[in-house]
Amino acid sequence: MDRTTLLNELLRRNREADLASGPLGNNHGPMTLLALERMGAPDERLKAYFATLEPRFGKQAFDLAKTGPLDEANWREHLGGFAWFPRYVEFFEARERELGLEATLRAYLPGMLSGLAGHAFHPLLRLGYALDAGNRDECVYALAYWAATWLPSPAYDAGAAPVAPGELLANARDALKDLPLEMSGNIVNRLRTVYAQPAFAAALKPVRFPDERPLAEASGLLLEAFRKTHNFTLLHAVTSCQALRLILPYAGERDAALNAFWHAVCAAWITVEKSGRELERDTAAPGALGWDEAFAKAAETLNEHTIKLVYTCRLEARCYGRPAYLDLAARECATPAPFF
Repeated sequence: MDRTTLLNELLRRNREADLASGPLGNNHGPMTLLALERMGAPDERLKAYFATLEPRFGKQAFDLAKTGPLDEANWREHLGGFAWFPRYVEFFEARERELGLEATLRAYLPGMLSGLAGHAFHPLLRLGYALDAGNRDECVYALAYWAATWLPSPAYDAGAAPVAPGELLANARDALKDLPLEMSGNIVNRLRTVYAQPAFAAALKPVRFPDERPLAEASGLLLEAFRKTHNFTLLHAVTSCQALRLILPYAGERDAALNAFWHAVCAAWITVEKSGRELERDTAAPGALGWDEAFAKAAETLNEHTIKLVYTCRLEARCYGRPAYLDLAARECATPAPFF
Protein backbone atom coordinates (compact mmCIF):
# COMPACT_ATOMS: atom_id res chain seq x y z
CA MET A 1 0.00 0.00 0.00
CA ASP A 2 1.53 3.32 -1.03
CA ARG A 3 1.68 6.26 1.35
CA THR A 4 -1.28 8.21 -0.05
CA THR A 5 -3.46 5.11 -0.05
CA LEU A 6 -2.47 4.35 3.54
CA LEU A 7 -3.28 7.86 4.73
CA ASN A 8 -6.63 7.94 2.95
CA GLU A 9 -7.54 4.53 4.34
CA LEU A 10 -6.79 5.57 7.91
CA LEU A 11 -8.75 8.79 7.47
CA ARG A 12 -11.68 6.85 5.98
CA ARG A 13 -11.77 4.46 8.93
CA ASN A 14 -11.74 7.40 11.30
CA ARG A 15 -14.68 8.98 9.46
CA GLU A 16 -16.59 5.71 9.78
CA ALA A 17 -16.11 5.96 13.53
CA ASP A 18 -17.32 9.58 13.38
CA LEU A 19 -20.57 8.50 11.75
CA ALA A 20 -21.16 5.94 14.47
CA SER A 21 -20.53 8.03 17.56
CA GLY A 22 -19.30 11.44 16.48
CA PRO A 23 -15.82 13.00 16.66
CA LEU A 24 -15.28 12.64 20.40
CA GLY A 25 -12.41 10.45 21.65
CA ASN A 26 -11.02 10.38 18.13
CA ASN A 27 -11.48 14.09 17.42
CA HIS A 28 -7.73 14.70 17.07
CA GLY A 29 -7.27 11.82 14.64
CA PRO A 30 -7.55 13.51 11.24
CA MET A 31 -5.34 16.46 12.12
CA THR A 32 -2.68 14.27 13.70
CA LEU A 33 -2.59 11.85 10.77
CA LEU A 34 -2.37 14.68 8.26
CA ALA A 35 0.34 16.46 10.27
CA LEU A 36 2.39 13.26 10.54
CA GLU A 37 2.14 12.72 6.81
CA ARG A 38 2.99 16.34 5.98
CA MET A 39 6.00 16.25 8.32
CA GLY A 40 7.34 13.18 6.51
CA ALA A 41 6.85 10.68 9.33
CA PRO A 42 7.42 7.05 8.28
CA ASP A 43 4.35 4.98 7.43
CA GLU A 44 4.92 2.97 10.59
CA ARG A 45 4.40 6.11 12.67
CA LEU A 46 1.01 6.72 11.03
CA LYS A 47 0.03 3.11 11.71
CA ALA A 48 1.30 3.30 15.29
CA TYR A 49 -0.66 6.47 15.95
CA PHE A 50 -3.82 4.99 14.44
CA ALA A 51 -3.44 2.00 16.74
CA THR A 52 -3.71 4.40 19.70
CA LEU A 53 -6.80 5.96 18.14
CA GLU A 54 -8.89 2.83 17.50
CA PRO A 55 -9.60 2.01 21.17
CA ARG A 56 -11.21 5.43 21.47
CA PHE A 57 -13.73 4.81 18.71
CA GLY A 58 -17.19 4.93 20.26
CA LYS A 59 -20.03 2.53 19.68
CA GLN A 60 -23.16 3.41 17.73
CA ALA A 61 -24.57 6.47 19.47
CA PHE A 62 -26.71 8.28 16.91
CA ASP A 63 -30.38 7.44 16.47
CA LEU A 64 -31.37 8.88 13.11
CA ALA A 65 -35.01 8.32 13.96
CA LYS A 66 -34.71 11.20 16.43
CA THR A 67 -33.50 13.64 13.77
CA GLY A 68 -34.53 14.38 10.23
CA PRO A 69 -33.04 15.45 6.92
CA LEU A 70 -31.55 18.92 6.71
CA ASP A 71 -32.20 21.34 3.88
CA GLU A 72 -31.76 24.99 3.02
CA ALA A 73 -34.73 25.93 5.18
CA ASN A 74 -33.72 24.25 8.42
CA TRP A 75 -29.96 23.62 8.51
CA ARG A 76 -29.33 26.62 10.78
CA GLU A 77 -31.99 25.55 13.27
CA HIS A 78 -29.92 22.67 14.62
CA LEU A 79 -26.50 24.31 14.85
CA GLY A 80 -24.81 23.19 18.05
CA GLY A 81 -26.86 20.00 18.24
CA PHE A 82 -24.36 17.16 18.42
CA ALA A 83 -27.03 14.54 17.71
CA TRP A 84 -27.38 16.12 14.28
CA PHE A 85 -23.79 15.39 13.24
CA PRO A 86 -24.67 12.54 10.80
CA ARG A 87 -27.40 14.72 9.29
CA TYR A 88 -24.93 17.53 8.76
CA VAL A 89 -22.58 15.07 7.04
CA GLU A 90 -25.43 14.09 4.71
CA PHE A 91 -26.33 17.73 4.09
CA PHE A 92 -22.83 18.99 3.32
CA GLU A 93 -21.98 15.93 1.23
CA ALA A 94 -25.04 16.61 -0.93
CA ARG A 95 -24.22 20.30 -1.20
CA GLU A 96 -20.60 19.56 -2.13
CA ARG A 97 -21.69 17.15 -4.86
CA GLU A 98 -24.00 19.81 -6.28
CA LEU A 99 -21.90 22.95 -5.83
CA GLY A 100 -18.31 21.75 -5.53
CA LEU A 101 -16.14 22.21 -2.48
CA GLU A 102 -15.15 25.86 -2.79
CA ALA A 103 -18.71 27.01 -3.45
CA THR A 104 -19.97 24.94 -0.52
CA LEU A 105 -17.43 26.48 1.82
CA ARG A 106 -18.27 29.98 0.64
CA ALA A 107 -22.00 29.32 0.99
CA TYR A 108 -22.05 27.87 4.51
CA LEU A 109 -18.96 28.95 6.43
CA PRO A 110 -20.18 32.55 6.87
CA GLY A 111 -23.28 31.32 8.71
CA MET A 112 -21.18 29.39 11.23
CA LEU A 113 -18.30 31.78 11.90
CA SER A 114 -19.61 33.07 15.23
CA GLY A 115 -19.42 29.53 16.63
CA LEU A 116 -15.86 28.71 15.58
CA ALA A 117 -14.68 27.97 19.13
CA GLY A 118 -16.98 24.95 19.39
CA HIS A 119 -15.34 21.79 20.73
CA ALA A 120 -12.28 23.82 21.72
CA PHE A 121 -11.57 25.04 18.15
CA HIS A 122 -11.14 21.47 16.82
CA PRO A 123 -13.62 21.74 13.91
CA LEU A 124 -11.77 24.87 12.78
CA LEU A 125 -8.51 22.93 13.05
CA ARG A 126 -9.91 19.99 11.13
CA LEU A 127 -11.05 22.19 8.29
CA GLY A 128 -7.73 24.02 8.13
CA TYR A 129 -5.80 20.75 7.97
CA ALA A 130 -8.19 19.34 5.38
CA LEU A 131 -7.72 22.40 3.17
CA ASP A 132 -3.95 22.21 3.61
CA ALA A 133 -4.04 18.60 2.44
CA GLY A 134 -6.62 19.17 -0.30
CA ASN A 135 -8.85 16.42 1.13
CA ARG A 136 -12.46 16.86 0.04
CA ASP A 137 -13.97 14.28 2.39
CA GLU A 138 -12.23 15.72 5.42
CA CYS A 139 -13.48 19.19 4.49
CA VAL A 140 -17.07 17.93 4.40
CA TYR A 141 -16.75 16.19 7.76
CA ALA A 142 -15.08 19.25 9.25
CA LEU A 143 -18.05 21.39 8.18
CA ALA A 144 -20.43 18.89 9.78
CA TYR A 145 -18.32 18.79 12.95
CA TRP A 146 -18.34 22.61 13.08
CA ALA A 147 -22.11 22.74 12.67
CA ALA A 148 -22.80 20.08 15.30
CA THR A 149 -20.56 21.69 17.93
CA TRP A 150 -21.26 25.34 17.07
CA LEU A 151 -20.63 27.59 20.08
CA PRO A 152 -21.63 31.19 19.34
CA SER A 153 -19.75 34.01 20.98
CA PRO A 154 -21.78 36.94 22.35
CA ALA A 155 -23.29 39.52 20.03
CA TYR A 156 -21.50 42.86 19.88
CA ASP A 157 -21.86 46.29 18.30
CA ALA A 158 -20.37 45.74 14.86
CA GLY A 159 -20.69 49.46 14.15
CA ALA A 160 -18.37 50.52 16.95
CA ALA A 161 -14.94 51.94 16.17
CA PRO A 162 -12.47 49.08 15.57
CA VAL A 163 -9.54 48.57 17.93
CA ALA A 164 -6.29 46.64 17.62
CA PRO A 165 -6.23 42.99 18.76
CA GLY A 166 -4.03 43.77 21.73
CA GLU A 167 -6.27 46.63 22.82
CA LEU A 168 -9.41 44.52 22.73
CA LEU A 169 -7.68 41.77 24.66
CA ALA A 170 -6.56 44.23 27.34
CA ASN A 171 -10.06 45.73 27.58
CA ALA A 172 -11.74 42.33 27.88
CA ARG A 173 -9.31 41.17 30.55
CA ASP A 174 -9.77 44.41 32.46
CA ALA A 175 -13.56 44.13 32.29
CA LEU A 176 -13.50 40.76 34.08
CA LYS A 177 -10.44 41.17 36.29
CA ASP A 178 -12.40 41.63 39.53
CA LEU A 179 -15.11 39.12 38.69
CA PRO A 180 -14.70 35.75 40.45
CA LEU A 181 -15.30 32.95 37.96
CA GLU A 182 -15.06 29.23 38.57
CA MET A 183 -13.11 27.62 35.76
CA SER A 184 -14.25 24.01 35.92
CA GLY A 185 -14.69 21.31 33.30
CA ASN A 186 -13.09 21.31 29.88
CA ILE A 187 -12.11 24.17 27.59
CA VAL A 188 -15.61 24.45 26.14
CA ASN A 189 -17.26 24.67 29.57
CA ARG A 190 -14.82 27.37 30.60
CA LEU A 191 -15.48 29.32 27.40
CA ARG A 192 -19.21 29.12 28.05
CA THR A 193 -18.65 30.60 31.49
CA VAL A 194 -16.87 33.64 30.04
CA TYR A 195 -19.35 34.01 27.18
CA ALA A 196 -22.19 34.17 29.72
CA GLN A 197 -20.75 37.22 31.49
CA PRO A 198 -22.47 40.51 30.50
CA ALA A 199 -19.22 42.34 31.19
CA PHE A 200 -17.45 40.27 28.56
CA ALA A 201 -20.11 40.92 25.93
CA ALA A 202 -20.04 44.64 26.73
CA ALA A 203 -16.26 44.75 26.22
CA LEU A 204 -16.39 43.26 22.71
CA LYS A 205 -15.79 45.53 19.74
CA PRO A 206 -14.77 45.09 16.13
CA VAL A 207 -11.08 44.43 15.72
CA ARG A 208 -8.85 46.25 13.25
CA PHE A 209 -6.87 43.94 10.99
CA PRO A 210 -4.51 44.92 8.14
CA ASP A 211 -5.30 44.02 4.57
CA GLU A 212 -2.09 42.05 4.14
CA ARG A 213 -1.26 39.25 6.56
CA PRO A 214 -4.27 40.12 8.74
CA LEU A 215 -3.33 37.63 11.47
CA ALA A 216 0.26 38.83 11.87
CA GLU A 217 -0.32 40.79 15.10
CA ALA A 218 -2.74 38.25 16.55
CA SER A 219 -0.42 35.33 15.87
CA GLY A 220 2.47 37.23 17.43
CA LEU A 221 0.47 37.90 20.59
CA LEU A 222 -0.44 34.23 20.83
CA LEU A 223 3.11 33.08 20.20
CA GLU A 224 4.37 35.27 23.02
CA ALA A 225 1.56 34.24 25.38
CA PHE A 226 2.14 30.54 24.79
CA ARG A 227 5.90 30.97 25.10
CA LYS A 228 5.46 32.62 28.49
CA THR A 229 2.78 30.35 29.92
CA HIS A 230 3.07 26.97 28.17
CA ASN A 231 -0.66 26.77 28.80
CA PHE A 232 -2.75 24.01 27.23
CA THR A 233 -5.65 26.29 26.28
CA LEU A 234 -3.36 28.79 24.60
CA LEU A 235 -1.77 25.94 22.64
CA HIS A 236 -5.18 25.55 21.00
CA ALA A 237 -5.27 29.27 20.26
CA VAL A 238 -1.89 29.05 18.50
CA THR A 239 -2.87 26.07 16.37
CA SER A 240 -6.31 27.43 15.50
CA CYS A 241 -4.84 30.79 14.44
CA GLN A 242 -2.81 28.99 11.80
CA ALA A 243 -5.87 27.03 10.67
CA LEU A 244 -7.92 30.22 10.36
CA ARG A 245 -5.27 31.67 8.05
CA LEU A 246 -5.97 28.82 5.61
CA ILE A 247 -9.75 29.13 5.95
CA LEU A 248 -10.02 32.90 5.45
CA PRO A 249 -10.22 32.78 1.63
CA TYR A 250 -13.45 30.76 1.93
CA ALA A 251 -15.03 32.52 4.91
CA GLY A 252 -16.93 35.20 3.04
CA GLU A 253 -16.72 38.39 5.08
CA ARG A 254 -13.10 38.39 6.15
CA ASP A 255 -13.51 40.74 9.12
CA ALA A 256 -16.44 38.73 10.47
CA ALA A 257 -14.22 35.64 10.60
CA LEU A 258 -11.33 37.52 12.17
CA ASN A 259 -13.56 39.15 14.77
CA ALA A 260 -15.20 35.86 15.68
CA PHE A 261 -11.81 34.28 16.16
CA TRP A 262 -10.31 37.06 18.22
CA HIS A 263 -13.38 37.36 20.44
CA ALA A 264 -13.10 33.63 21.14
CA VAL A 265 -9.38 33.98 21.84
CA CYS A 266 -10.07 36.79 24.32
CA ALA A 267 -12.49 34.50 26.15
CA ALA A 268 -9.97 31.65 26.11
CA TRP A 269 -7.26 33.97 27.45
CA ILE A 270 -9.53 34.99 30.32
CA THR A 271 -10.20 31.35 31.20
CA VAL A 272 -6.45 30.89 31.50
CA GLU A 273 -6.07 33.84 33.83
CA LYS A 274 -9.05 32.77 35.94
CA SER A 275 -7.89 29.16 36.22
CA GLY A 276 -5.65 29.82 39.20
CA ARG A 277 -2.85 27.83 37.59
CA GLU A 278 0.78 28.83 37.35
CA LEU A 279 1.25 30.99 34.28
CA GLU A 280 4.94 31.86 34.18
CA ARG A 281 6.54 28.80 32.57
CA ASP A 282 8.81 30.28 29.92
CA THR A 283 11.06 27.30 29.30
CA ALA A 284 11.56 27.63 25.53
CA ALA A 285 15.30 27.47 24.83
CA PRO A 286 16.63 28.84 21.52
CA GLY A 287 18.58 26.51 19.28
CA ALA A 288 17.55 23.26 20.96
CA LEU A 289 16.54 21.53 17.73
CA GLY A 290 16.34 22.00 13.98
CA TRP A 291 13.06 21.50 12.13
CA ASP A 292 13.90 18.02 10.85
CA GLU A 293 14.79 16.93 14.38
CA ALA A 294 11.60 18.49 15.75
CA PHE A 295 9.52 16.65 13.18
CA ALA A 296 11.17 13.34 14.00
CA LYS A 297 10.86 13.79 17.76
CA ALA A 298 7.22 14.86 17.50
CA ALA A 299 6.42 11.75 15.47
CA GLU A 300 8.14 9.58 18.06
CA THR A 301 5.95 10.93 20.86
CA LEU A 302 2.62 10.06 19.18
CA ASN A 303 1.26 12.89 21.35
CA GLU A 304 -1.54 14.50 19.36
CA HIS A 305 -1.09 18.00 20.72
CA THR A 306 2.67 17.89 20.34
CA ILE A 307 2.43 16.73 16.73
CA LYS A 308 -0.11 19.40 15.81
CA LEU A 309 1.76 22.15 17.63
CA VAL A 310 5.06 21.31 15.95
CA TYR A 311 3.46 21.22 12.51
CA THR A 312 1.64 24.49 13.18
CA CYS A 313 4.85 26.14 14.31
CA ARG A 314 6.57 25.14 11.08
CA LEU A 315 3.80 26.62 8.95
CA GLU A 316 3.68 29.83 11.00
CA ALA A 317 7.46 30.16 10.89
CA ARG A 318 7.34 29.94 7.10
CA CYS A 319 4.61 32.56 6.96
CA TYR A 320 5.99 35.09 9.43
CA GLY A 321 9.71 34.28 9.63
CA ARG A 322 9.76 34.11 13.44
CA PRO A 323 12.54 31.90 14.85
CA ALA A 324 10.66 31.61 18.17
CA TYR A 325 8.29 29.09 16.61
CA LEU A 326 11.11 26.56 16.42
CA ASP A 327 11.83 27.15 20.12
CA LEU A 328 8.20 26.39 20.96
CA ALA A 329 8.28 23.26 18.82
CA ALA A 330 11.45 22.01 20.53
CA ARG A 331 10.00 22.66 23.99
CA GLU A 332 6.82 20.78 23.13
CA CYS A 333 8.81 17.74 21.99
CA ALA A 334 10.70 17.69 25.28
CA THR A 335 7.88 18.68 27.65
CA PRO A 336 4.28 18.80 26.40
CA ALA A 337 2.00 21.50 27.76
CA PRO A 338 0.21 20.10 30.86
CA PHE A 339 -3.30 18.92 30.00
CA PHE A 340 -6.08 21.04 31.45
